[in-house]
Amino acid sequence: MEPTSRIRRILVRLSGERGFGLIELLVAMLVLSIALFALIGTFTNGYRILTRASTKGAASVVADRAMETYRGKAYNDITCPVAPPPVTCSSQTTSPVGPDGRTYTVATVVSTATAKNTDFGACDGTTPCQRTVKVITVTVRDSTGRLWSSEQSTFDPLTGQLRS
Repeated sequence: MEPTSRIRRILVRLSGERGFGLIELLVAMLVLSIALFALIGTFTNGYRILTRASTKGAASVVADRAMETYRGKAYNDITCPVAPPPVTCSSQTTSPVGPDGRTYTVATVVSTATAKNTDFGACDGTTPCQRTVKVITVTVRDSTGRLWSSEQSTFDPLTGQLRS
């Protein structure tokens, strides 16, 4: 057998289209699998984001419920010792069940502070007037200790009600 005939046979095989359909099929399957994995990743990420938003919303509802117990009270009904601010008056922790069925840890802290818009004119002619306000902070955490919601409101003695 001549070397040129052997080369011709190899060239004929290489230039033929036998097996080309198999290569096309493998490339198409590769492209399809990459697109499918991207789509699955998108759905997984979307599910995770929706779950997080649901938990955040439920924790906000729990925080609002805790804060509403104080919003319904007058300034004098929130017990706090009369002392120069800042003083932490009380701290309370509860474990209510949220609207999503999970149990949350709600920490409520009542403290005093000096009002930011205090009139510094003399109250009795010698000492400046400094108004003390009561600050209520509510934080909501899940069973793992992750912070999901936090609210803070200020009660002012001038109005006798909440100032957010």
